[in-house]
Amino acid sequence: MARAPGIRLATGPLRLDRFEDPLLVDPAPSLLVEVVKALCEAAPDLVDPDVERLRSRANADEGADGATAVPDLSVFADEVALGSLRGGFHAESRVSGLVEAGTLTLRRLPEPQPNVVLAGRAGGAVLVDAPEGRFRLGGGNGTGTTLRTSYDPLFADADPFRIRTPSRRRLYDAVASRCGPNVAADLLRLLDADRPLDPDDDADPRVRAYLVGARHGVVDYDLRRACEDAGLASRSSFTAVKRRLTGAGIVGTERGETTVGRPRKRLCAGDPIVDVPLAATADVARDALAADPTD
Repeated sequence: MARAPGIRLATGPLRLDRFEDPLLVDPAPSLLVEVVKALCEAAPDLVDPDVERLRSRANADEGADGATAVPDLSVFADEVALGSLRGGFHAESRVSGLVEAGTLTLRRLPEPQPNVVLAGRAGGAVLVDAPEGRFRLGGGNGTGTTLRTSYDPLFADADPFRIRTPSRRRLYDAVASRCGPNVAADLLRLLDADRPLDPDDDADPRVRAYLVGARHGVVDYDLRRACEDAGLASRSSFTAVKRRLTGAGIVGTERGETTVGRPRKRLCAGDPIVDVPLAATADVARDALAADPTD
């Protein structure tokens, strides 16, 4: 069983669930990463649901999974600390799972504070540095109501910090709704083929979406809209990705059948990825893009 999420103090853990509606103010990057990692570990079905779980939830016509035992946490931090939560597709997707579920709220702190604060509605703690990168409770312990009263108006007016990578749940739902559950499941499987997924990988998530779409013969417009709905990338980004893939012969298009309106192009797999296992298509695409003189 996962440990209750909290902050490691020099004297032992300070559990978040000790506080009602906790607010963490001005954490260092390392502290914020530690706390968010603990939240993720306490809620694996929320941040990293497997394909079968997502399928079964969709088949049961359910919304998000039921409530977890993980406490909701608001974070008021500077840009450097918040930026530490960016770390490639899978890491960011896990954070997005918390944010989209309302378990984690991230807002920008405009000015540094004298100390790190963890404040609940009726209790709180001031945290000061201790040896070995840990913290200890400062003299403000037990002043949570006063601390919260000080920070609530500032937090309410602060700008939100957005993680621009969708959660697995959001990506699956968006692709399944427009392209079908099999396409959505294969996209997650292809993304899972490389963990962690290097942010500089030529076979990035947008490329992998096109590889899966081509293998399934989906309508190009539907795939783009699904990925836009999920927040994976903009339409213009997908235009550039498609141009690269078609130029390298990895993906093609063919005229789709239609009974009404203008026919739309359907994606088709190019020769390099027709017969290889799905998990290998990213490697093939990466090599083909690297060898393409027009890229």
